[in-house]
This record gives sequence, structure tokens and C-alpha cells, in this order.
Amino acid sequence: MIQKKHILSILAVLFLPLFAVAQTGVLPRSQAWEQNVDPQALLEFVKAVTETKDTELHHLMVVRGGAVLAEIHPEPFRAEDRHTLYSASKTFTALAAGLAYDDNLLRINDRVASFFPEFLPDSVSEKLAEMTVKDLLTMSSGIVPDWEMRSNTTKWIQTWLAKNVIDPGKQLRYDSMTTYMLSAVVQKVTGKTIMDLLRERIFTPMGISEVEWEESPEGINTGGWGLHIQTESEAKIGMLLCHKGEWEGKQLVSREWIEQMTSKQIPTGNPNDPPADNNQGYGYEPWMSMDPGAFCANGAFGQYIAMVPQKDVVVVISERSGQGAQQLKHIWNILMPGVKDEPVEPDEAAEKAIADFCNKQKLPVDKGKKSVMMSKPVEKTMGAFTIKLQGAPTMTIEPRGGVYQLTWALKEGPMKSVPLAFDQWSYRTNSDQPPYSITPRGRFTGLGRQWTTAGRYCWTNGQTLKMQVQWVNWISARYITVDFKEMKVTVRDNFTGKTIAYNIQSYQGS
Repeated sequence: MIQKKHILSILAVLFLPLFAVAQTGVLPRSQAWEQNVDPQALLEFVKAVTETKDTELHHLMVVRGGAVLAEIHPEPFRAEDRHTLYSASKTFTALAAGLAYDDNLLRINDRVASFFPEFLPDSVSEKLAEMTVKDLLTMSSGIVPDWEMRSNTTKWIQTWLAKNVIDPGKQLRYDSMTTYMLSAVVQKVTGKTIMDLLRERIFTPMGISEVEWEESPEGINTGGWGLHIQTESEAKIGMLLCHKGEWEGKQLVSREWIEQMTSKQIPTGNPNDPPADNNQGYGYEPWMSMDPGAFCANGAFGQYIAMVPQKDVVVVISERSGQGAQQLKHIWNILMPGVKDEPVEPDEAAEKAIADFCNKQKLPVDKGKKSVMMSKPVEKTMGAFTIKLQGAPTMTIEPRGGVYQLTWALKEGPMKSVPLAFDQWSYRTNSDQPPYSITPRGRFTGLGRQWTTAGRYCWTNGQTLKMQVQWVNWISARYITVDFKEMKVTVRDNFTGKTIAYNIQSYQGS
């Protein structure tokens, strides 16, 4: 007899386009004590992560024994929103390499140069000829990282192979282009992008459909960055790695590959440095962690999938943070001591405190009024109005359907009719691209879905309009302040920290 959960899984696969968000809420939810986790430790952990300074938490999920014990999606972020992973994408690239390895299409000692004869320099050095797939997997290609290369050319493979190779296999030199080359190798031997390969062999069997990956100008998934996926799906992948490649009784990736991938393959850091998560060693893309046997997929600005197989624990964190190392310490110092092998006494008060704390989390916002009566220079309540800025095109703000509609074309990027609600968030899916920390050629290529923005506004100080636009599937927000008293408009990106000011040349309200 087919069990109910299997019927649901079959339906989800058959109707993937119709169930874009159905894959959230699939994992069972459980109280901490039911999974032998001290509720007080879990409560202290979620508070510590949320309250870490210089951090804007977007998503948090704690899983043990396949059950979700706590999750936070601070408003305006939602469980169904995909999030960029930055370099945590690399672990997924290694999974794709494992599939090619399992199919006997790839060996770790294969020479990288052999895959790209059409892109090799006229003279192939001895060191380039020695470079192997394992050197790509362990960030030890022997090439000094050039983080601007992807911004300066569309010929990524050819340009990378033309660089000087020093000592392949000897030293970790962290470089996202190295993982891009691994993605290119896997595509070469399988005839499929790593996104298509993972979708066919891993994502679909695991019920993961809301996932996309950026592509390079060469039509190759970027590998070292660019994956967009939901928090619960990240947790599922963490569980897959904790269980040595097995999912619901089926071996999706060989146990042999997962064991190699999640074991220390090359040293990191300086032996004399104090112990930290960045100097415990590197596997086939995951970083080894302070907790022995644990490992982590790490991404810039605080994107983590921390995995502790010996305790069957997975922690997913997505955020905009300058304190990622501190967040990992919270896992090892606060959460893990509360993870027990023996039964834990129920604590209903603590469980309720966990749920209440998680559910009430919201991003900080400005407080003010819905509308104002401006005394000067317009003696009426502001409705629709047009602002002409010096050195920039026009900005328009128009009430429509109970919300403001913001349209502009500033240097920071156009925004097409973004809705801004008072005292709540208004969502809109559109083509407005978020501010990005890097400028690779063809960035955002391969993402079929449009972006989702959440916007809100308020009036402060009588003649100041403050607007906040958050890209909920990214890490960027933009704050726009229109000061009618000082006749200035300021635009600040929380991501870059840059603030640009414009003088108001004229405006007209209604």
C-alpha cells in the first residue's frame, strides 16, 4: 500500500509548476524535548542569533531527527522566499560532481586541462598540466585568485586557464572561479548543467522545485555562487549530507562520495591561530567545523548550512551580517550542549517562549504617520506628487489602491511601480534587480523568476517621507528619504552602505 506521504510526494513532482511554494512546511514540526533537545538551550540560541550585532537575520531553521524545532522568517521575509546562498552554493556544486563521479564519468585525479583543449594557452605549463579535479574541489588549483576576472571578460574558462599556475594541490587559495571551473568540468562530462543534473537526480526526488542558479556568459552555472533556494530545502540538503547521501531509503549520492566530500582534505588557516571554524580544514567544498565531525556550507554575509551528523542536527542561517563567525559560535557554544542523547524533560513554558519569540520577529522599520498636512510650500495633504531632482530623472509617488506607488530612474537602478504600504509591507514581483556585491558579466542570467520586493513608508517630522524597499529573495534593501524642508532626496543601500543625496529641483503635489 502506498503511504499518504508518498502520494503527496508524487503529486508534488507531477505538478511542480503549480506547487511553487508547496515544498515549505513539508518537514514535520516538533517540540525540542521530543527530539531530546533542551528547550532552554534552543531558546537561548535563537535569541543569540537574532540579537547578534551588525546582523539582519532573514531566515533561521533548526532541525534534529528530520523535524523542525524552530524557525524564524522575520517580516517581510517569508518561508516561501528563495534566498541567495553566495558561496554556500559551492557545496551543491560538489554534490553535482559526486553524481558524475558515481556514474564513472569523472575521477578526482583527472587532469583539468584534458577537458578543455579548445581553451588551453598555446604553451601549457607543467603545473597546469598537473592540475586535477581534486585540486578544484579543495581550492588548491595553484592559481592566485583574481576576483575581478569575471567582471572583465566573458571568456571565463580561457582566461582562467591562461593564468600562472604555481603549486597545484599544495595550498588552499579560496577562489569562487575555481568552483566555476568544477561546474564547467561536470557539464563537460555529463552534457548537462549542474542545475539540470541536480534537479533530475537530487532536487526532484527530494521534492525541491523552488530553486534556480545563475549562469555565466558561457552558459555554465556559476558554481561558486549564484544558487537561490528556500530555507527548508537547504535543511533537506543538510539532512542528505548528514545521512551520507541517503534520502527516504534511497541512495541519491554514493556514501563513498559524501564521506570524502565532508572530510578534511586540505588544511586551512595558520596552525598557530586560535581555533576557529575557518581553520579546521576544508573538504570537497564544505568547511570543517569546531565541533568534531561537523561541517558547514559557508556563504558571504552570513549564509550557512551547518551540519552535525553525529547528532543528526542541521542549522540553516540566511542573513546580511558581518558577524557570521559569531553565529557559528552560537551553534557550538549554546545550541549543541543542549542536544542530548538521552530523553529531555518537557518544558511547556520554554516551548511556548520559543514559538512566541520566533513568530514575533520583524525587521526594524521607521515609525511615523500615514499622511501629513504640509504647511509649506504646499498647504494641503500630499497625495500624488512628482519630484524633479537635479542631475537625475523624475521620481513619482502616487497613491493607488491604499498604497503609494514609487517609480524612479536613479543611478542606483530603476524601480518600476514598487508598492509601499503604511505600517505593513506591500509585496510586488517585478524585474527590478537588487544591488549586488559583485559585478560578474551576465549577472542574474539564468534566473527565470522575477524579483520580489516588499515596501513600506511613513511620514516623520511633518515634512519627511521615508520609504524602505527590501528584496525578500536577496540580501539588499534600499532606503529613500524625501526631505521637503531641506529639499533633498537621499538614497541608501544597506548592502553597500553607500548614501547618495540629490537636491530637489522642484516638485508638484496634488
